[in-house]
Amino acid sequence: MKVMKKIVGMVLLMALSLSLVACGGWSEEDAKGYVTGVLDSSYKEEFADYIKYTKKTEAEAKELYDENVQTVLDEANFASLGVNAEIEEELNNVLVAMMKKAEYKVVEAKKKDKDFEVTVSFKPFQMKIDEITSSLEEELYSRLDVDKISEQLLNGEITEDDIQQMGFQIYLEMLQENLESPTYGEEETMTLHVKLDDNNVYYVDEAELGELDSKMFVE
Repeated sequence: MKVMKKIVGMVLLMALSLSLVACGGWSEEDAKGYVTGVLDSSYKEEFADYIKYTKKTEAEAKELYDENVQTVLDEANFASLGVNAEIEEELNNVLVAMMKKAEYKVVEAKKKDKDFEVTVSFKPFQMKIDEITSSLEEELYSRLDVDKISEQLLNGEITEDDIQQMGFQIYLEMLQENLESPTYGEEETMTLHVKLDDNNVYYVDEAELGELDSKMFVE
């Protein structure tokens, strides 16, 4: 289930869109609001700061968010695992809900010449993918009537694919339970650099956004 780790990309796409309209002449408060807009519109589906700094409408912001979500889901491609359409939809919902569990706060921005250093504090969300995967077999035996399922399989009442879907369903339920009672690590901080390019347009370093994303969601 390594595919559940593929959250990186959404933030980068939104950052690129923001950078096209984030012009120079900013204060430290503007830089702080800009980074907040990048993160909120990417993870939380909240567009207030995005709209403020891009001058776009809420409908345009929502359309971009939906496109970015679809990009992430296409990359995840849960259907390739062999899940049925219903479970695939629920896994997609889990992935989007996991993004919204991101815990962060843009603390401050400091101007450095033409650029800004923006401090973000965050608590890593414990996805527990390895823990859930390693305990899946035990959970299957505890949640399913194995003897009954074996008898149904021998009698032709169910197929091996039916049993596989039962396993996927249990895995889905374990992921959902983790979302209902999320666990976070100790608070950390990271500095993002908001830079001014040759066209007088601000942007956030893509590599740093990817690094932040990987730190906010851990196994």
